[in-house]
Amino acid sequence: MARGRRISTAWALGVLGSCLVVACLGTEPAHLRSRPINIVLIVVDTLRADHLGCYGYWRDTSPAIDAFAAGATRYSRALSAAPWTVPSHGALFTGKPPFQHGAHTFPVDRPSTNVNPLPLDQLTLAEALRERGYHTAAFVSNAAFLAEHWQLNQGFDEYVVERRYADELNRTIFSWLDRQVHTEPFFLFVNYIDTHQPYNTRPRPELVKLPEEAEPHALRDELARRVMPAKGPVPSDLIEKVIAQYDTSIGNVDEQIGALLERLHRAGLDDRTLVVITSDHGEYFGEHRLVGHSKDVYQPALVVPLIIRAPGQIDGNVVDIPVVSNDVPHLISQALSAPLRGELAALFPDAPGNHLVLVENYYTRSKDLFNPDWGWRFNRVRRAVFDWPYKYIHSSDGRHELYQLELDPEESDNLIDREPGIVARLAEELRKFDALRRTGSLKPNLAPIDEELHRKLEALGYVGD
Repeated sequence: MARGRRISTAWALGVLGSCLVVACLGTEPAHLRSRPINIVLIVVDTLRADHLGCYGYWRDTSPAIDAFAAGATRYSRALSAAPWTVPSHGALFTGKPPFQHGAHTFPVDRPSTNVNPLPLDQLTLAEALRERGYHTAAFVSNAAFLAEHWQLNQGFDEYVVERRYADELNRTIFSWLDRQVHTEPFFLFVNYIDTHQPYNTRPRPELVKLPEEAEPHALRDELARRVMPAKGPVPSDLIEKVIAQYDTSIGNVDEQIGALLERLHRAGLDDRTLVVITSDHGEYFGEHRLVGHSKDVYQPALVVPLIIRAPGQIDGNVVDIPVVSNDVPHLISQALSAPLRGELAALFPDAPGNHLVLVENYYTRSKDLFNPDWGWRFNRVRRAVFDWPYKYIHSSDGRHELYQLELDPEESDNLIDREPGIVARLAEELRKFDALRRTGSLKPNLAPIDEELHRKLEALGYVGD
């Protein structure tokens, strides 16, 4: 476990915002204040926080990330703004929740694509940085839902998309970094796919013994078939096998994250580079009769790592305030030099403690929505409001839920009928937040996908049988 100062949720009361962020990330040394700060944003696709050592996991899956966290600011209650890739990246890039940025799923009457791209009128962090002299580059392994079709590439000078695991991706990134020595500052976005199904199961016998089955996707697909219809027993033995594969994939990507961090260190960039490690969402392994992600707003798909190391930072902090994906652009801005800090903070104002913590899921993707065995479960909009330790889920089908997460982290005891006062208060906060932020109904642009993108979606299990 990473050690350091712990900043409690009591700080969330009153005027938190940027002051807390600066305190957490550390004060930039005087001789660096005028120097441009590079930014490296690492998103590990489908990485659950609770499977990392620095978040308390019992397996040694993440020695490199754990070592990084020991000298960085780790957010212990970080949440994805949505339980899948497109809306969560939309939040990461725009600083807005999904209902504001519009890149999420919509209801359709046939099994076709129901995903709306990020509208072109949305300002992204990459665009804002490029306008201020940054060279912006993205190296992306999720060739399905981070393809240019979804318009999440807005603002990147270079946007390289190819499905490959972290060791191969790093070779391209290292080559790019070698060319940046005289072209700073830069904003580098890295997306690793190893922990996304089909998991990178290159054996790591020192970590866990893998099951005998050769195909990395077969066990998880079988688990979905047995769990998702919400009938019969949950197969715990099969779950353990899938988790063994998943943990192996974490070990593999962790090794390569360590290699990237070491490359930055050897290049002498530590004292002028902000590094962020996070994820776009988690993964279900049978909890709430769910497998995978994108289907609901329970904690296994929402709780993600968020670890930020400011330039020159060596002391670790642990921050307990709930933070959500759309806070990340503001958090990044607070580690930059003035006046850029103020300009970006004004463009991306959402910060921990200054707005309603909201997570959203609109139906689900069409493959699950039209599945004859379990599609009936997901024909609804689910929005979760957090006021720690309470979590209120507002459901468009009227099946609302309330959980006390400290006493009930597995969300097994629905308090909706026993705490009417808390429910009424959180429902009213959601209503007011909508009234303040919602500017009208978005008309989706559900453009058909071409054959190449269809194949990429199929490779990651998003279409097909």
